[in-house]
Amino acid sequence: MKTLPSILTQSFQIYVLGDTAFGTINLINQIRGDSFNHHGILGIAKTRTLEDGRKVSEIKTRGQQVYLNGLDIPVFLSWVWLKRDGIHSSAFCDFHQANER
Repeated sequence: MKTLPSILTQSFQIYVLGDTAFGTINLINQIRGDSFNHHGILGIAKTRTLEDGRKVSEIKTRGQQVYLNGLDIPVFLSWVWLKRDGIHSSAFCDFHQANER
């Protein structure tokens, strides 16, 4: 993200896409930080906990605004159903918006 040309980051809204391996608190804070301040859509583990102690997989409404454990900003949680080897499973992702400019 640090190597993106400033003409892109100043002219466009940047969306960072990442799978579960990239859904760390550190990356989310970098995406939202003052030096980058853009949007992110990242996969997260269904076992990840929320501030209130629930697991991500316990959320029943798509698009719900939640706080991940260890993160000071809210994210919007959603999921998709995937069919792998004939078995349906869910894949969770969070969406976080850039700070107001």
